[in-house]
Amino acid sequence: MRKFMFGSALGLSIVAGSMAVAMPASATLWRNYASNGKTPLFLTIPNNLNKGQPATLQVQNNLTSQSWQLVLDKTRPGGFSFISFLHPPPPNINLILGVSAGIMSPGRPVIDWVPQPDANQSWTDTGTTLFDDHSAPCIAFLNEATPPGHNYVMSVSGSAVPNAPIVIRDFDGGADQYWCRYESI
Repeated sequence: MRKFMFGSALGLSIVAGSMAVAMPASATLWRNYASNGKTPLFLTIPNNLNKGQPATLQVQNNLTSQSWQLVLDKTRPGGFSFISFLHPPPPNINLILGVSAGIMSPGRPVIDWVPQPDANQSWTDTGTTLFDDHSAPCIAFLNEATPPGHNYVMSVSGSAVPNAPIVIRDFDGGADQYWCRYESI
């Protein structure tokens, strides 16, 4: 797979050290491409500070639970981590998106968790860009812990409807596997 090299298109920030610890001046919303031409649905975590919360699709709510920063993962060249604005930097703990229990199999939930030196918390792109009905760039996020013979990406489980869980599954180019970048308002 080709690594995405256009950090500004993704809204990437580079931080010192091996794990993400800094927050940006602005955040990004990630709309699921399957909601193209319909009520927009966005990558969301529950609006609380508990680790292990599953990511889901939700209508835009203007809360920090839908605001994200992608931060380069210095432990994996080309990889990046998702940090929610719901979890600001110290004195609070940053929680980042990864695969539940680090078990890499189709249908495993994507959750927020404390940063670990595990590849399941690092993502890259598949090298394909689409554009939605508002001309926003849309990409698929490949998990860095994907085992040989697979291409596990962040995807919607079932239909793209409110409360649908976000899981990993093999990349097949489906609309539910693409995420469109929007600036927070």
